[in-house]
Amino acid sequence: MNAALTGLFAIALYAFGVFQILAARRSAPARQVETGPTIASAPKRTVFISLGVVALALHAMSAWFGLVTEAGINLSFFAIGSIVGLALAGTSLGVANRVDFPSLLAVAYTIAIITIGGSIVLPATAEPRADLEVGLVFHVVASIAAYTALAMAAVHSVLTLTLENRLRRHETFSLVVDFPPLESMVVLLFRLIWIGIALLTIAIGSGFFFLDDLFDQRVVHHTVLSTSSWFVYVMLLAGHLLFGWRGKTTIRWTLVAFALLALAYFGSKFVLEFLLGPT
Repeated sequence: MNAALTGLFAIALYAFGVFQILAARRSAPARQVETGPTIASAPKRTVFISLGVVALALHAMSAWFGLVTEAGINLSFFAIGSIVGLALAGTSLGVANRVDFPSLLAVAYTIAIITIGGSIVLPATAEPRADLEVGLVFHVVASIAAYTALAMAAVHSVLTLTLENRLRRHETFSLVVDFPPLESMVVLLFRLIWIGIALLTIAIGSGFFFLDDLFDQRVVHHTVLSTSSWFVYVMLLAGHLLFGWRGKTTIRWTLVAFALLALAYFGSKFVLEFLLGPT
């Protein structure tokens, strides 16, 4: 088996999972979302989880085949994107296994489909690296972990905003009947941000410690943007602890910080690999 074949199987299972979730939501009876879901309110929950586990295994195989090549380790835009999609789907699956939240799975599965598709359809945009130092590997792993946690926080913040707006208008609709109570979503959001900022601190610190070219002209924007993102997250957490920031203020700054982080990593890789050419 190769990256394309396993990736296509993973896409099919992810897509079927999304279809099942949306179909279940459309057929769910309308009710007030303030009460939050119960286990019985998530139809075919076992199916969602089972499909995700199999899809995740196939996605992992596809990502591995795309990452480890005969020429070396492929750290190009789409290869890393597939790994981030894998980590995001896996984290969402872990959350959904503890919290009855299929809508989060639908978003994660969709992102995974997009990242797999890019990795198997589009060619590598950077030369594989035959030799990787331990410090660089540690930095890459920490960066992917931080990006995954903070991407989860960004997705979660959008879903939280959706639920909050519906609650304010006293509206219900099928796509949010499986949302946890708003208070639980806020607690989970800040938990994800705390985890993400800890990992991002490790990633940035390891970059300064292990890498010598952080302020090279080709990557200085990556350093500046990722550090700026870190400062925004720290400001957000300080505002929450000191001034009780919640609601739309929290969501707005979460999305601003993640936008800076996304530009720092994927924006930088896009410029380096697509506009300036492979390195």
